[in-house]
Amino acid sequence: MRVGTNDEKTLNKTMQDRFPNVKREIFEVCPICGGIKYHCYGYIAPEIPETKIDYITQCSCEIEREREIEDIRVSAKIDEESKKAVFQACGMKKLQLEMLEKTFVGGNVKQHQFAMNWARKFNKQTRKGIIYFGNCGVGKTMSACKVAKEVLDGGYLVKFVQSGELNDMIRQSYTTNDKDVYKAIQDYKLCDLFILDDLGTESNNDDSRERITRLLENRMSQMKPTII
Repeated sequence: MRVGTNDEKTLNKTMQDRFPNVKREIFEVCPICGGIKYHCYGYIAPEIPETKIDYITQCSCEIEREREIEDIRVSAKIDEESKKAVFQACGMKKLQLEMLEKTFVGGNVKQHQFAMNWARKFNKQTRKGIIYFGNCGVGKTMSACKVAKEVLDGGYLVKFVQSGELNDMIRQSYTTNDKDVYKAIQDYKLCDLFILDDLGTESNNDDSRERITRLLENRMSQMKPTII
């Protein structure tokens, strides 16, 4: 752990000198690279409300992963075989992949069309996400899968996970030092579009609920869209 090194103390002092109204606190230490991520919040100019900032800094491996994500975007535009691999890497299981080939059926056709129009306009400046809600069987997951395909077809990186699976991954991260699990969770933070399916149906504890909330807040601070 590199907490309290001279370089970081100097950086903290520089931040305090230049922006005395911006707080910079240790958010967490990355378990993969050991880098420190900071929560920065406050006002650059207190008299101007628009200068409010609230974000989480990135560690070195997250910066490197974003470069890799850019390469994935480029490869996804090459051919259909690459796209199929990206769909599977997206996190969709067989059932979700089968939904991509079906015509949308459900009780909310207008809402689905709204979501598809949103997906067709998706770009790097897209900030707002979508929240699906309704009874079982109205087509929420099918619509979200078709949105994911549309965004993937545009060459963007999408990650899809069911909340129960994410909850299991978080629990696993408590008991093991599996870097693959941490990297998967890291991808959920960094991808262009994150889709979290069936939120609220999982059985979780306060710790995992806090981790899921932190993941979503991290995406919000980076202004990355999420679909729930």
